[in-house]
Amino acid sequence: MQAAGCRPATTWVQFPPPAPMRMENMSDFVGQTREAINALISLEQIWRRKTPDYQLTPEEKGEVMELLDKVKESINRIVENLQGG
Repeated sequence: MQAAGCRPATTWVQFPPPAPMRMENMSDFVGQTREAINALISLEQIWRRKTPDYQLTPEEKGEVMELLDKVKESINRIVENLQGG
């Protein structure tokens, strides 16, 4: 039996459920990683087509730059999210 005004011996603490934003960030990380990997695979295919001298046409240089920009953008988004920005 408890005296009036006393708390029970065991107090249960309820923790809030994890914020849904955390899962959205993880799926964003996966999506950004996938975009970077796909762009790198496309870049690798260009290099394979251009062996052994790797001479690129102006169009191919533009494509390579676009692919590298995609990789850079995806990686930057991942880094910013991990740093909390």
